[in-house]
Amino acid sequence: MKQQVTFITLTVIAMIKRITYLIVFAISMSLWSCSEKAQQGEAALELLVYHYEHEDVNPLKVEMVRYFAENIRWHYTLKGEVTTADIESITYDFLREHIDYIYNVWQTSPYSKDLNFEDFKKYLLPYNACPGIGPNLTAKERGEWMAAQGLSSDLMSETEMIKKYNEIVSALRQSKKHSGQTYRSGLDDLSDTIFSDCADKAHHCIQNLRSIGIPCIAERNWCYRQLIAHHVHCAIYNPKENTFYRFNAEDTTSVPDSAGWNFVEMQNLCRLTYARQLATPYYLKQSCEKPVYPFTSPCIKDVTRRSYRTKIYIDTDKSHNLVYLACFNRDQNGFAPVTWGLVDSTHTTATFNNALPSTLYFPGISDNGSFKPKGQPIYFDVEGDSLVCHPAEFAVGHNSGKKERIVVRRKYPVKEATLETINQLKGCKIEASDTKDFSRVKVIGRLSDPLLPNRQIIKIDNCRPYKFYRFVSANKAEIKVSILRWIDGNGTAHKGETSNPAYDESMTTSPENVTQIAIEFASPTTVEAIEIAPLNADNGVTAGHSYQLYYYDVSSGLWIALATTTAVTDEIVFNNVPSDCLLWLSDCTTGREEMPFVYQNNKQLFLYPDLIAPLP
Repeated sequence: MKQQVTFITLTVIAMIKRITYLIVFAISMSLWSCSEKAQQGEAALELLVYHYEHEDVNPLKVEMVRYFAENIRWHYTLKGEVTTADIESITYDFLREHIDYIYNVWQTSPYSKDLNFEDFKKYLLPYNACPGIGPNLTAKERGEWMAAQGLSSDLMSETEMIKKYNEIVSALRQSKKHSGQTYRSGLDDLSDTIFSDCADKAHHCIQNLRSIGIPCIAERNWCYRQLIAHHVHCAIYNPKENTFYRFNAEDTTSVPDSAGWNFVEMQNLCRLTYARQLATPYYLKQSCEKPVYPFTSPCIKDVTRRSYRTKIYIDTDKSHNLVYLACFNRDQNGFAPVTWGLVDSTHTTATFNNALPSTLYFPGISDNGSFKPKGQPIYFDVEGDSLVCHPAEFAVGHNSGKKERIVVRRKYPVKEATLETINQLKGCKIEASDTKDFSRVKVIGRLSDPLLPNRQIIKIDNCRPYKFYRFVSANKAEIKVSILRWIDGNGTAHKGETSNPAYDESMTTSPENVTQIAIEFASPTTVEAIEIAPLNADNGVTAGHSYQLYYYDVSSGLWIALATTTAVTDEIVFNNVPSDCLLWLSDCTTGREEMPFVYQNNKQLFLYPDLIAPLP
């Protein structure tokens, strides 16, 4: 009887403890959530804490649940146009299976043997890696999928594992399936073309690698120094070295810490964390100050390499704690905020922990959550171990009131790859023959001068008809020609076989691995010129395209539309343009790459590299 009473007493005490805990937990959670579905999510978290405190007793798993409970409020799932808070979709069964499996992986995987508990929570435990992709797969489900693909072997190094993963998933993507589904469903997305942007790829890669014990996390840059794009990539954490190694998911040429344009040219880099970070605009702002996008989430951490701590002079009112630096971006009305700084007590200066040299910045503040430029554009040079701030004088010349006539031929500078292509084409020959095998051949022309990075007419000293012509490499090097037309004495331009990219209308395609491009006429024809263009990014002015010219007005902090016109040739004339100011030519028809420039001495001088020095 005594034993029975004791058992009943202990049971009652346990129930009282559980009820007390649930009440306290529920009160704390109710402070930030009140929907019925959210209450179900809160109850799942409460039950999990009780489960790991009283049934499958494990203090570390209790801490794992609390880690989710403290931070789940910041996370959401996006399905089509519907956004659902993760607290409303999370379930007891999902979290329990996820926690039990990933905990066992941490304890047994050779990839995570050096990982402490705090780092485990950051780089293995989370059920998501990128915002908007919520709890649709547990670590167990992903681990089983990895095993089915032969990706669970502990005999491979992390680099070997990632290489094999990228190859397998790239092959799945190439199947080009599309289910017609409008929201992410799980691992089936790996062979669905609609969910194949960098964020989807990085999320799946990170979560799949985590399921076998490889600690990793997503990092994102919202802007590049020169390119008009943004990117999400993966970062492997090495606990022994306390270092992160970056790579691109599903890129068969990318391995951890591999080089590439998207790592060299990126602006500030933010790590996408599951836990909140106190050193973010979300917490550093004034109570009435709204952070600007993309710094609205508290779960980001600036991890920019090769950045500097620096200060700028800028006047702000007392309602602002933050000043932002934005780069040019044509997709965001000309501005892409890339980092933030704290205003001092006098509201006359702002200090930035992660500024970069050789970049044009537009300082600005939040205007109810929108970026508002304030003051003159600036850039920094490196002197010793610090940055020196320079006002961008070339951006404010229009205050003089002078106007001028300008002739523009490009919206973006010529790329290095195009210049290399042009150099390879120098010396190429134009040959003619009466025989298809060119056994009897006559050289009728040669490229003695470098080509321009657009269409041009090259005259040929030829006065007799031939049936066969070809454009031939001078040194058997690959010739990258995007446009080739053979012009007869009547001015008619002829094209060869349409399957050859040199004979299509695209400036961005050319034949691959060829040393000659030929044409066969139906009857002998006298060719007196060729129209030719080297392979390029099609950033010159194109006849038939509509263009808009803007200038930057420092007083208003806005890009002001000056004129809109349709190009008739490969150049456009604009009149009454403010002198010595920052200009921006936007192609309204197609293309995305655009860069501000100034017009000096009858030339377009672009920001990079004409006005601001290359990266140090």
